[in-house]
Amino acid sequence: GTAFDCGTATTLAPGASITCTANYTVRQTDVDNGSVTNVATAYGLFNGNLITSNQDTKTASAGQSSDLTLSKTINSGNPFRAPGDAVEYSYLLTNNGNVTLTGNGTGGVFTITDDHIGTPPGTPFDCGTVTSLAPGESVSCVASYTITQSDRDNESVTNRATGHGLFGATPVTSNQSTATANVMRGSIEGIKFFDINGNQTQDSNEPGVNNVTIQLYDSTGVNLLDTTTTTPDGRFSFTNLLPRTYIVAEIVPSGSVSTTPTRVSTTVPPGEISRISFGNYQINSGGTNRITGTVYDDANTSSSLNPGELPLTNVTVTLYDQNGNVVATTTTAADGTYSFENLPAGIYTVVQTNLGGYVSTTLDHVSVVLSSGTRAVVN
Repeated sequence: GTAFDCGTATTLAPGASITCTANYTVRQTDVDNGSVTNVATAYGLFNGNLITSNQDTKTASAGQSSDLTLSKTINSGNPFRAPGDAVEYSYLLTNNGNVTLTGNGTGGVFTITDDHIGTPPGTPFDCGTVTSLAPGESVSCVASYTITQSDRDNESVTNRATGHGLFGATPVTSNQSTATANVMRGSIEGIKFFDINGNQTQDSNEPGVNNVTIQLYDSTGVNLLDTTTTTPDGRFSFTNLLPRTYIVAEIVPSGSVSTTPTRVSTTVPPGEISRISFGNYQINSGGTNRITGTVYDDANTSSSLNPGELPLTNVTVTLYDQNGNVVATTTTAADGTYSFENLPAGIYTVVQTNLGGYVSTTLDHVSVVLSSGTRAVVN
């Protein structure tokens, strides 16, 4: 309202005019109000007397934009392991418009709705303590969510949130911001070893086997997910695996037989390691191992061959490898004996087919592990 000079002329004849300009800096309150009106008056003198003009007004309108932006992030709890774990979220609500916004919650603070938080979920909760946000200002808050069994089964949970405030009496809603927490991943580790004694366990003197192909399948055993080869010490691993059930398979090297199953089903728990081992035995051309036995009439059902007990002739005995494939079939001789000769090292199953009218007093399915120069007796 302080008077300022207008132009350079010192006199005005009747009908003459003078012009000048002045600037005004728009205030935040002008934008919040939607316009600003300036009122001006001009002054001069006639014979020393003050001459005052009429009052003239001009109104400048303000373009108003009310814009809340929400950014939601995860502070802790990602990845999660099990139901009951807590995930803490952070919410940053920023006024990205050009007008001052106020809160709509308890005591005039801003609010957040999150589709997984609140009772029931989606109930608004207060965010921070400020009651107004000038353009460019922000308010932040945190909230926690408890992992459910459904989240664990789905291997992740995505929360969707929006922020809320007011411009005057008009509600202002932010963008929808999402954050996803994922279940911990695990891994499978194992070793491929030279099972010298065929006991299916790696002993201290049994080294690892290098460059053996190991395959990873899904739980169906049909869909191949990954392939790796063993390191010089026989080790292998599959990492960053979702906690699921997998099938791990080895490609048995030429000249070797497996002493352990070649396909193993294993479940990877969240954040943990599932361990598997594969044993192989290297065979020489022309096996030197044999399986022999006697089938007899166990008259006293003692499960052992006693003097006076008669042999059974023409009983069928079948030999299977560890994968269930038939290796050989034979029948007992007149003295009840049978044999399988020149077998390579490996794991076998001997199966006896009972004669009509007989039942077994011993196991009729017997597993046998053969290493170099082994003779196994199965009666």
